[in-house]
Amino acid sequence: MSAGPDLFDLSVPAGRLMAATDWSATPIGAPETWSQTLQVLTRSVQASRYPMLLLWGEDYTQIYNDAYSELIGDRHPAAMGNDCRITLSEGWPVLEPLIEEAKSTGVASWVPALQLLLIRAGYREEAYFSVSHAPVTDDDGETRGVLTICSEVTDQVVGERRLRLLQQLSLGDDTRLALEDVAHRLVTAVADDPSDVPFLGLYLRDGAAVRRIATSDPALPGSVAPGEPDPWDLLRAAAGHAGTVAVPETLARGGAWQDPVTEALVVPIPSSDPRAPLGVLVAGVSPSRALDDLYRSFFELLAQQVGVALRNALAYEEERQRAEALAELDRAKTEFFTNVSHEFRTPLTLMLGPLQDALAAGDPALPAEHQERVTTALDAARRLLKLVNNLLTFSSLEAGSELAAREPVDLAALTVDVASGFRSAVERAGLRLDVRCPPLPRPVVIDPEHWTTIVTNLLSNALKFTFTGAIEVRLTGDGEQVSLEVRDTGVGIPEAELPRLFDRFHRVRGTASRSHEGSGIGLALVKELAVLHGGDVDVTSEVGTGTRFLVRLPWPVTAAVALPRTPTTADALTAAVTEAESWISGAEVAAPATREVAADAPHVLVADDNADMRAHIVRLLEAEGWQVTAVADGDAALHAATTIGPDLLLTDVMMPGLDGFELLRAIRDDPRTQTLPVVMLSARAGEGASTEGLEIGADDYVVKPFVSSDLIARLRTTMTMAGLRSRHVAEIQELARATALVTSGRRIDDALRLLTDQVRGILDARGVTVTVDDPEGARSALVYTVGNTEPSGAGEELVRTPVLGRRNRVLGTVEVVLSVARARRPQTEPLLTATARVLAAVVEEGWHSERQVAVAATLQGFLLPDSLPEVDGVELAASYRPAEREVQVGGDWYDVLELPDGRVALSVGDVAGHGLESALLMGQLRTAVRAYALGGMSPAETTAALDELMDRLPGASMATFFLAYLDVATGNLTWCSAGHPPPAVVRPGAPAGWIEGPVAPPLGAMFGQRPTESEAALPPEARLVLYTDGLVERRETQLDVGMPELLALLEANAGADAEQMVSRIVGRSAGGSADDVAVVVLHRLPVADQGSAGVGDARLEIEVAAAPESAAQVRRAVRGLLDEAGVDDDVAFELLIGLSEAVNNAVEHAVDPTRDVVVVRAEVDSAARRVRLEVQDFGQWRERRSSMDRGHGATLMGLGGEVRVLPGDTGTLVTLEREL
Repeated sequence: MSAGPDLFDLSVPAGRLMAATDWSATPIGAPETWSQTLQVLTRSVQASRYPMLLLWGEDYTQIYNDAYSELIGDRHPAAMGNDCRITLSEGWPVLEPLIEEAKSTGVASWVPALQLLLIRAGYREEAYFSVSHAPVTDDDGETRGVLTICSEVTDQVVGERRLRLLQQLSLGDDTRLALEDVAHRLVTAVADDPSDVPFLGLYLRDGAAVRRIATSDPALPGSVAPGEPDPWDLLRAAAGHAGTVAVPETLARGGAWQDPVTEALVVPIPSSDPRAPLGVLVAGVSPSRALDDLYRSFFELLAQQVGVALRNALAYEEERQRAEALAELDRAKTEFFTNVSHEFRTPLTLMLGPLQDALAAGDPALPAEHQERVTTALDAARRLLKLVNNLLTFSSLEAGSELAAREPVDLAALTVDVASGFRSAVERAGLRLDVRCPPLPRPVVIDPEHWTTIVTNLLSNALKFTFTGAIEVRLTGDGEQVSLEVRDTGVGIPEAELPRLFDRFHRVRGTASRSHEGSGIGLALVKELAVLHGGDVDVTSEVGTGTRFLVRLPWPVTAAVALPRTPTTADALTAAVTEAESWISGAEVAAPATREVAADAPHVLVADDNADMRAHIVRLLEAEGWQVTAVADGDAALHAATTIGPDLLLTDVMMPGLDGFELLRAIRDDPRTQTLPVVMLSARAGEGASTEGLEIGADDYVVKPFVSSDLIARLRTTMTMAGLRSRHVAEIQELARATALVTSGRRIDDALRLLTDQVRGILDARGVTVTVDDPEGARSALVYTVGNTEPSGAGEELVRTPVLGRRNRVLGTVEVVLSVARARRPQTEPLLTATARVLAAVVEEGWHSERQVAVAATLQGFLLPDSLPEVDGVELAASYRPAEREVQVGGDWYDVLELPDGRVALSVGDVAGHGLESALLMGQLRTAVRAYALGGMSPAETTAALDELMDRLPGASMATFFLAYLDVATGNLTWCSAGHPPPAVVRPGAPAGWIEGPVAPPLGAMFGQRPTESEAALPPEARLVLYTDGLVERRETQLDVGMPELLALLEANAGADAEQMVSRIVGRSAGGSADDVAVVVLHRLPVADQGSAGVGDARLEIEVAAAPESAAQVRRAVRGLLDEAGVDDDVAFELLIGLSEAVNNAVEHAVDPTRDVVVVRAEVDSAARRVRLEVQDFGQWRERRSSMDRGHGATLMGLGGEVRVLPGDTGTLVTLEREL
């Protein structure tokens, strides 16, 4: 049958290609001979948008559509009408079985991801297709063709494969492996699936070189150093530059078809520092895939994954090395403590033995005073021995060695003996000791020294922190364990401290105790010893109620081990009880000595919580004939310092309650004691310890142990220097009072006369003559005389000192008649020199200030605007009132100018300080604002530029600033603030309020922070009030009072015009202020009634950048057009909303624009009473995703009226039309 005229669809490229093909030269013949079935299928193939291929006849002649042509690449258009076995020859071995099966069985097939070898882009490509082959029967019922419907899924298949590889690398990341092992595991994971990475090499930076740590191909270089051949560009990549290199074809094969790899990617491995890569990754590129953007992104992700794994391995290795170093340091510390502890024992033995012998002998020749000293030395030696023993026990525990041999012990009897040793100390403290230790059913195999240590430490701890109530000791046993419970009614332990209570050297800070002494190892040693014996210790506590310790030990059966034993139980117990008793006596306050002392003897206040140390110091000081008051803690010392008025405070640093440093701060903060000399006494040695005390006001710092004569000498020197300092301070205070008179604003004549009188009083002079000259020579010299100015005899001297100004210029002299003794005192010359300096300042600054007044007044008139611009639609007024000072210029300014686009710019600012420097800086900032604003900068951009300018201006410190642009037609106010008080808005019939929004830091203090821009609406009849802080903050009025007062004033004058409002605002502070004030008022006039004028014609075309901020610019321009045409405000509002959404869509959705702009056209047709708005972009809109939708775009554009969207080859045109 003949072919119809519509067999080939000439509107599509494939149809035109079919029509141009000479089918008579093909096996299926001319179209006129085609069967009805073939013609129908041909039409269907052309019409489909899905890739379709029709194979017809025994020679597999191809008929396909446009979608299919994209799949075969450069095989098109030659494939049309040609034999498929030729076109797809490389993939035919895979396709033929499927096609033949469909023809022979008459059953369609479906393969979801069929891998094919294609040569469609010049290389042997790996491609994947979802393919369906359906048999086609001709008009006569015979199967003569196969219809293939396919879609390419290469990107999906390859992407999933690459994702699996990256996941495999992530799962294989084991930070516990060494770095090389991690690198080898990564390379092995890639080698297990080399489809996308035929080979992989990993390199680390080694100084300026790189070295290989793992590879799947040993042909890669092992290392490269600077100056060596680098064909793989490894050093360039190590510097942070990725690239590709050519690979010798003999190096490796890969890809789906195992073709030679010809290209490799060399990528930096990222580290935590983006400027210094960790190393380099070398990866072969599959010859079966093109190195496109997706493939490059995969390699970047691969490098990142490798970087994470290697960094984790490095971090683990560093942590392991750090742990080993700490362990080695711990071992060295343990060995050191062991050696030092043993070395301490020899001298301690030589101390304890003779001291004990001296007391035991009862020698009557030994005076009672010396017996007391020997007893003190013996107690101190025992305490030192106890500390040495504890340190030695710790070192043995850390060394992992078993301590002294265990033996069967009557644990109840031993516990009672140890607890009874504390009874005297407990009862002296006013507490009750309750010991209940019934006999146990059998002896306990334990080290008795360890048990003594456990009990004494727990009892010592209870006594130290218990001030009222009782201490209870309970020992019980059952079939499994022995339990010791020590309970007290003390201050308790905060819950947050309990987890660390048994840590070595941990101490609970801020808790009341009888003594601040202690090493922080007592409870830790209890825990260690309990664990050593197979037991444990627990603690429960409640602040303000008390604490309970429970030690549990199993019935041990450990065999005895012969090792050196620790000291006897008696020695350990005696040392512990002696220390506890010192705490009790430490609570007693020593009154001033009762021995005879001179009435003018120095009075020293001593504060130390150790009773023995306190008694020793008292003996030393009383032997010097000084009065001494001794107290046991910082609180008592502070009370005594303010009540008895000592001449010196000698205080320990570590004390319970108020420690030495806190006491010193309190002394210096109290006016009654801030000049009291303070000497700190502490066992904390080292430069850092003394520096801390001296920095907060200590006069001296003495480290224990000290030599008695050295301590006495330093205390005497400190008191002598304090006396001299006191007299010198009085003289300086007199000079300071004179300086205050000079700088109090008096005229120079009065100031010099008063200063002359003060000099006589300060120096106790018989007469003073002051002569000064005008530095500029404009006035005659001034001479002031008081008293007798000539020496009366040999007992007096005339002392003359020059008055030197800047650059040592002689401005005059001071002549003083003094007694010979006073003239030769070392303080006289410095006082005269200081007096001359004050006189020089008076002379230079006094006369200079008189001239500065005139200069400042001229500068003020130059810097502030002479007049305000006249702008249609607004009324403007402003005022500046200087501070209540002689120099009537400060740092406040205001300015108003009309911008090129018709908007009005209003600025106000306040430079910190007053005087000419502040005024000059104010002028520079005001000029810069004008330049930036007229140059087109927005308020935020102008503010940021001013902050940068402040950094460059010499002497600039800080300034607050506010800038606003007002669109007079719309009332839109765009503003930015840098630390400035908020402007106020008021209109008749409405409450006054502030313009609120984000405020940036002041100029000069932003430190890189970018200021934020905000918008507000200023309705007709509203008054906008800008001001500086001097208006709302005065000496008698703070901001929280002044700002509400300003709002109340504005509401009361809401109907006033701009000039009246400024006058009333400034009049509010007419009483004078220490700060200058600037005020600007803008009154937006009411919009004229345009209802009767009707709608007029108007047109506008504007081209803006394709950027989000352009929407505001478009709104302002179109709003002006609509207002000009008389469009109703409500209609204009809805049109502008729709227009804004259309512009935002053009900016957001236009992809790859040929022009990076948006063109907006607006037309008001008065005859047709229609408004037409057009938004034209120059890109192709991307397919919308849900994440791109704000959800209301169509609705918002619909507010503008009828919406039409016309996409085209050059861009998209959005039209909004609205009837008026």
